[in-house]
Amino acid sequence: MTDPHPSRPQVCHTVFFQFREDALPSEIEQFFAAMAELKTQHKVSGILSFSYGPQNSQEGLNQGFN
Repeated sequence: MTDPHPSRPQVCHTVFFQFREDALPSEIEQFFAAMAELKTQHKVSGILSFSYGPQNSQEGLNQGFN
């Protein structure tokens, strides 16, 4: 996606979440859908992209975070 304001600095945020052990997969999907709406529903201006997924580091150092 092209930045409509190329002169503005861009920041890439990386956020990790740790869900409760009893969290259902459907609840986790609902959470990420709500997070994606911050961009798709223009609830937060300036978000150019949003991606998510399970932690997939080969090192196994995630300590339960996703």
